[in-house]
Amino acid sequence: MHWRNPRTLAAMIAVAVVVGLTVYVVQQRRITSLELQRQSTVAERDEAAAGREEALARLKLKEQELKTVQQQNRELLQLRSEAAKVRAQPTKEQEQLLSRKLESGAAVLSPEPGAYISKDQLAFVGFSTPEGCWESCIWAMCSGNYEAMTNSFSPEMQQEFENPQMKAEFEAMIKSNAQNFGGMQVLARKEIAEDKVELKILMRDKTDEISIEPMLKVGDDWKRHGSSRGYSPEWEKSGTIETFAR
Repeated sequence: MHWRNPRTLAAMIAVAVVVGLTVYVVQQRRITSLELQRQSTVAERDEAAAGREEALARLKLKEQELKTVQQQNRELLQLRSEAAKVRAQPTKEQEQLLSRKLESGAAVLSPEPGAYISKDQLAFVGFSTPEGCWESCIWAMCSGNYEAMTNSFSPEMQQEFENPQMKAEFEAMIKSNAQNFGGMQVLARKEIAEDKVELKILMRDKTDEISIEPMLKVGDDWKRHGSSRGYSPEWEKSGTIETFAR
């Protein structure tokens, strides 16, 4: 090809250089922009990774704190259970002291017959009276004290409690019934014989129930003897009855 004018050739070369430079600048800007985008993406990724690691660390810390609290709660419940058993179980020293006080008449540990005794007021008061025996028995039932409960029965009836299944049934009964128990009240006592009486007793549960409870004197102690039965007005028509409350 023959170029007619050197100036035209120079102009074309200049244009080519400008175009080349323009393309180069554009490409460099694009490369710079892509690099900035890459760096921003990497920074976001690193920030997200760091945030994820921090969140995982906090989660692990919370899990450890939760495990610690759960373990402390289990230990606290166990300690409370053990403390309740200790409070519920009368020691030999307490029983001996109680017996001495009852024998000497130095203290009246149980309310007078006819007084309403709420669940919180129940106590182990020994077996020196029919009313005290009944209160001690009910206290033992509410406290889950199987030994004290069985000791409130006559020797003949205690033989029935030697069956291991009886203790399991007792524990099941306590879980289902004791929490609903509200209180008790001895309403009257009927003399059947010198060593036998019957108590007319109000038991407050979800509803009020009145029952007749046979009691037998064994040595110096009174014990539960025989099966409970429901109250009937016919009970009032025979025997010597001392009424405490109506």
